[in-house]
Amino acid sequence: WDQKGYYATQVATEIMGSAPLVGPYVQTFVQGGTSYGHHTLTRFFALHAGLLPALLIGFLALHIYVFRRHSIHAVVVEGREEGMFWPDQVLKDAVACLAVLAAILTATWYWHGAELTAPANPAEAYSAARPEWYYLFLFRFLKFPLVSQLGEYTHLGEAFGAIVVPGIAMTFIILMPLIAHIRGGHRFNVAFLWVMIGIAGVLTGIAYYEDWYADTPEGQNFRQAVSEAHRDGARVVALANSPTGIPPEGALTLFRTDPLTQGPAVFSKYCLSCHQPAEEMPSIKDTPTAPPLADPRHREESYFASRDWIRSVLMDFGTHFERLKNIEGDRAEPATAILEGSMLTWSQDNAETLQDEANKADFEALVEFLYAQSRRPDALSPVDEIVERGKQIFISGEMSSGSIDACVDCHSMHALTVVNDQIVLEEEALSEDLQPILTGYGSTAWLKAFISDPQAHYAGEYGNNAMPAFADQLSELELDLVARWLAKDYYLPGGEAVAEH
Repeated sequence: WDQKGYYATQVATEIMGSAPLVGPYVQTFVQGGTSYGHHTLTRFFALHAGLLPALLIGFLALHIYVFRRHSIHAVVVEGREEGMFWPDQVLKDAVACLAVLAAILTATWYWHGAELTAPANPAEAYSAARPEWYYLFLFRFLKFPLVSQLGEYTHLGEAFGAIVVPGIAMTFIILMPLIAHIRGGHRFNVAFLWVMIGIAGVLTGIAYYEDWYADTPEGQNFRQAVSEAHRDGARVVALANSPTGIPPEGALTLFRTDPLTQGPAVFSKYCLSCHQPAEEMPSIKDTPTAPPLADPRHREESYFASRDWIRSVLMDFGTHFERLKNIEGDRAEPATAILEGSMLTWSQDNAETLQDEANKADFEALVEFLYAQSRRPDALSPVDEIVERGKQIFISGEMSSGSIDACVDCHSMHALTVVNDQIVLEEEALSEDLQPILTGYGSTAWLKAFISDPQAHYAGEYGNNAMPAFADQLSELELDLVARWLAKDYYLPGGEAVAEH
């Protein structure tokens, strides 16, 4: 089942469990235990496919028995022509049934049947948890503060609004045949029924408006959760149709181990407060202290180590990392040292040469060389002539017009090459024992090493580093998910994931 089905079932059974005395026992029996799982599915299927149809047939048989035993006592209406049950009424009933069936088939064809969103995940809160539409009125009724207050006053809790009030209404409906014999009873029954329908309709409308149109935090969270659930559902379908298919552990494993869906979640939890995206996020109140890497709202777009990122670092290092000035405390000193360090000097000293129109192609070649180290799907081959040209500039600094300080003077690098149609590291390093290390820059492996221990990987023993280490904060799976997401190392339909290295 999916997120919507799981949480709709949870809402319904929790209402059931609020009944005094027997509620918890009935809830446990219906859901097949104290928690939701496979037993819940089988019991709900047995309920809807076995018990309820059997009860319907049983009551129908009882109705026919009573009908045959006592016959019909039709009301005689003056001036109305008498008709026969067969074939007149049977034909009308058949046409009505066919009309309902046609409406259901048309709705199924137009809306493609019941939706299927992301697989049910009890470990993840779902802000769009709602019962099915026909229970929305009761769901909204329970949200009124007065109902909650009366529940506390009567010591019945949620059972007051979920069981007692609906129970009183149903009691009146059951007693309607008896009430009808009282003078004015028929009019009372009709009025009561229409009032109940009106109240239910209004409450359903309010709930629908608050969820889909109201500009409130709760409404926004609902719509975002629905959108993400549909997006994740489509993603799981794509993963299920991938060459690896569905693992023995089930479709939820596909979801839990997918960098494209889980990477943004890990990033939001551990990284987003510092690396806030350029597009403002009202939910974040902290001051950004590091450059934007990606936006979880646009999860297929990663800015880190992209071509634009590399251009920005090389051309205007100071502006690119200007958020570091917001760092306070123990990390403020190394942050200032980075902002005033050798890379800033390099960027300032070489900016004019890099911006020279005569060096435009060479600058792009250097960018392509660095970008190719990540092995991303849209990167050029390591042996492409443009990448080879960028490699020579990285080593020597010689450009078409003038020269820049060679990158190998400050950075360690084992460049990539192609051997037997396989991308591998060159045996001989371009440079060694220097930080930051640029071997595999922007790749999954580089990111995992950097995130785990940025001091060792980026700055070395005596270098400046303003980023905390996450080796002890992230599990191996979380580290892999966020690194692969930032590196775009995941499966996409019509393409292949980047090979981890």
